Amino acid sequence: MQKGAVEGKKYCKRCGQLKPIEDFERNRPGVYRSECKDCRKAKKRIPAHAKRDYERDHPRPAVDTWFYCRICKRHIMIEQSRDVCLDHDHATGKIRGWICNRCNTGMGNFQDDVNILQRAILWLKGNLASILSSWSL
Repeated sequence: MQKGAVEGKKYCKRCGQLKPIEDFERNRPGVYRSECKDCRKAKKRIPAHAKRDYERDHPRPAVDTWFYCRICKRHIMIEQSRDVCLDHDHATGKIRGWICNRCNTGMGNFQDDVNILQRAILWLKGNLASILSSWSL
C-alpha cells in the first residue's frame, strides 16, 4: 500500500482530504500522485496562448545542444527535451523562462515559496538551528 493510502483511499497532500483512490492520477502502475485531480486542476497552469507566444520568441533549446541555466549557472548538454523546463509562477501563471530540470524540480519542491527557500539557505549555512532555538516555539 502506498504511503498516505487507507484501503482504496488516499490523503491529498495539498487539500489534506481523504479521498477515493480514483480521485488521484497514476504516476506509474500502483503509484498515484500525491495531489488529487481537483487540486492539480486548481494549480495555475501556463495558458496555452502564453506558452505558444513565449516559445515563438524564445524557442525551446534543442536536443544535442548546450544550455546554460541562469539559476545554477551550469552548462548542460540537452539529451532529452525534458532536460529543460519552461518555468512559471504557479500563483499567476506568468512565464519566467527556460531553466534546467534540476532547478525546476527544486523550486517545485520548495513550492515557489521564498520563505521556505530562505530557511533552506539558512539551514545550508548552519544558521537555522541557532535562529530557531532563540524562538519560543
